[in-house]
Amino acid sequence: GQGDVNAIGRVHDYLERIGAVNVGHVRKASEVGGGKVGKRVDEDDQKEVWITFDSGGRRNRRVRNSRGEWVDEKDLEGRTIDHDEEDAATMTAEERAEAREQRLLMKLNSKYFADEELEKVDRSQLKRKRAAAHDSSHSHDASDVLGAYDPFRLIPTRRYSSDIPTPFRVDVHSNTLIIMDFHAHLAHTEIIGLLGGTFDSHSKTLSVRSVFPCKSLSTGVQCEMDPESEMRARETFASENLEVVGWYHSHPTFEPNPSVRDVENQVAYQTLFQRPDGTEPFVGAIVSPYDPRNPLDVSRVKFLHVSQAWNSAGEYRIPYTCQKTIVASDTLPSSLFAQISDLVGEYRYHEHRVDLTKPYRRGGGLSRMDKLLASIGAHAAMAGADAAAGFMAR
Repeated sequence: GQGDVNAIGRVHDYLERIGAVNVGHVRKASEVGGGKVGKRVDEDDQKEVWITFDSGGRRNRRVRNSRGEWVDEKDLEGRTIDHDEEDAATMTAEERAEAREQRLLMKLNSKYFADEELEKVDRSQLKRKRAAAHDSSHSHDASDVLGAYDPFRLIPTRRYSSDIPTPFRVDVHSNTLIIMDFHAHLAHTEIIGLLGGTFDSHSKTLSVRSVFPCKSLSTGVQCEMDPESEMRARETFASENLEVVGWYHSHPTFEPNPSVRDVENQVAYQTLFQRPDGTEPFVGAIVSPYDPRNPLDVSRVKFLHVSQAWNSAGEYRIPYTCQKTIVASDTLPSSLFAQISDLVGEYRYHEHRVDLTKPYRRGGGLSRMDKLLASIGAHAAMAGADAAAGFMAR
């Protein structure tokens, strides 16, 4: 588009990948990628680049087979990759039905998943997705050849390492998980809220100590924070000698990986809370209460921070999972139960409220209420067995 200084680089990268330019040239690791900021290419990234063979200069791509081994993509042509195929003979009828349901869920929502995540589940669906994108490109302008912008595409987070160290550590007090998790269980649509805490610039530690569930302006697909709720949250945190250190929202039935839009929102927040030394002590949290692929009864919660590096296509800054520690809260105060009571009252007649009497999983004996109590109970137990028992009895 006009003014996009990265467009030339992306077009050149695309033409090189399809063999239109630089035929016979093997790209070095330092040449892989692009975007607004250079990124380190690890060993797996290097194995995935397009390579040139001596015979005729034909380009082939290395991919993983069902056992995780690197092979030539042409060796897998005509096959549907099923990562559970080796275990299918030992699966029960119920397990096979669950596997079919998971594949159907992925098929219906494949457009929301990054290619690398979709490939882990069913490569045939990844091929269909790419074929559909290719067909769609012919009905748009030439600028769409590299792919259309999809704000709902889920992006897998990376992990910090010795090569890419974490900018700070995150301490999460267990009581905050109780409110976040309880809130997430109440609606079919995404919920949203703010996190209060402190940041120690000397020890580089961000501490999450309080939660304020906000009202959301939900469209059914995404949600935005109600401005009045945001102001009330800031006032509440200030009265507790805390500051805003993060936000949270839910992915009701999906894994807690951020969408492109989530990453953009996180970047906006980090920029807003940037310190003079460049540190951006602001985290995002995603709660996934009803993901059918989660084998546990405890919700998955992911804390993330977005790096300065961009993905190879220059579409978004790369999100990383925070290095966090769950800190056991000393008590389960009455104020915690008051927050839960307020949420129950707010969602009692909510348009998108969850019917907690229905089964958590199809064909299972566990209700959504059972699932909620199991998950909340696990967080409450951090404060001690006796305190948790009394709290859950209420």
